[in-house]
Amino acid sequence: MQQQQQQQQQQTPQQQQHPYHNQLLLLQQQQQQQQQQQQQQQEQQNEEERARTGAAAAVQTAATSTSTTTAATAAATAAAAAAAAARV
Repeated sequence: MQQQQQQQQQQTPQQQQHPYHNQLLLLQQQQQQQQQQQQQQQEQQNEEERARTGAAAAVQTAATSTSTTTAATAAATAAAAAAAAARV
């Protein structure tokens, strides 16, 4: 009789702990999923930011190149006009 009572007493706390343990596991899984989602969102935002930065740099480079070319063309045109005027 004493052995049966001891076994029942030992089993009861374990059975009561199970629902809490399951809830803890679920909470941990949810937290891990949220952390993974946040990490993925952060990585995606970083990637988008890098793409925007790269595109802005490309536009800036193209604009600088275009303005340099335009300035060189204007200078060459002015030099040609000056040379033509000197001949006259």
